[in-house]
Amino acid sequence: ARKRGRRLRWWSSLTMLFSYELSCGLLFARWICAADGAAPGPAATLPVAQMPMVVCQPGAPEFFPKATPETCTERSPPGALSSLPPLTPTGQNCSLVIVSGGMPRSGSTMQKNLLLAALRWHGVRTAMTDYWEYHLHIAKRLPHLELHRMARASAKRIKSLAADSVVLMKTHEYDGRLLRLCRKHLVFTSHRDPVDMLISTAGQWGGVASEEQAVRMLERWLKSYECWRAVPGAEDTSNVEMMVSPETVFDSYVSKIGRAMYGNAFRDVRGASDPAAKLAFIARVKGNPSSSNHTNKADRFQWLRSPEFRHSITCLLRSWMEQHNYITQSAAHMDRPLQR
Repeated sequence: ARKRGRRLRWWSSLTMLFSYELSCGLLFARWICAADGAAPGPAATLPVAQMPMVVCQPGAPEFFPKATPETCTERSPPGALSSLPPLTPTGQNCSLVIVSGGMPRSGSTMQKNLLLAALRWHGVRTAMTDYWEYHLHIAKRLPHLELHRMARASAKRIKSLAADSVVLMKTHEYDGRLLRLCRKHLVFTSHRDPVDMLISTAGQWGGVASEEQAVRMLERWLKSYECWRAVPGAEDTSNVEMMVSPETVFDSYVSKIGRAMYGNAFRDVRGASDPAAKLAFIARVKGNPSSSNHTNKADRFQWLRSPEFRHSITCLLRSWMEQHNYITQSAAHMDRPLQR
């Protein structure tokens, strides 16, 4: 009986492992599946011929985020947390800060992994790889004293950075102080179809209770994204690009980081090695495998997948979505069809 039980447990474990490998598709997908929001949503996988036509009513309201001094300000903690010790970068703490400032559920963790791999390609170990002001990001989940402890620890780590160190920071909120953290800065952003981001958010965390709340979330994400994208020299990548051709994105990141660190002495390495070798190198770099792609919470938010909701969001963000190649507009008037 004991032997039979061991065999059953062994067979069960083997079946689960096989199912996992099958669901991810490739061995390299172990790393890809760990990236938050990296998998393209339904809209990213449909052929253009199958995309639905969308017609917006004349004079329909539109939201188009723009980076302005009024919208792009330093992040400040909520009123209840205003007593937390602030992080005040001096610009002398380190040599280079690399900001991964993509939108939530747009493959931002995958982007951070690619940036980390690009640094390792240069033989550089980051002195700090973190989420900027993480204690504010999770403020509602922890006691006030614990948030104070986390804030003091972050401030201490930043003050102790060596002058020649390199820092990689991920954030979903714009905060101009990050640009002053080190003597140099590089900004990388990522974007994704807005509705797919909301579906992925609901699947991972829930918390999308109504269309009004969904619109407020998108407006906040898009404003922050546009502020990071407006930083001179910022490099923008779609999550589809990272999924379809991670080695090409990796090449671009290696080159941009190399030029920032070594100037004219840097030799561009695009295409210098076999793509399979690059993928293997990327997969060996450990990023943040803690967050899965989706959970079963998505079943409770089926209204986000409805054609009516997608139509509403597409019309509201029509200019932004056209600019980022999520829709094509066949005429200048908003009452004409939009092809997804």
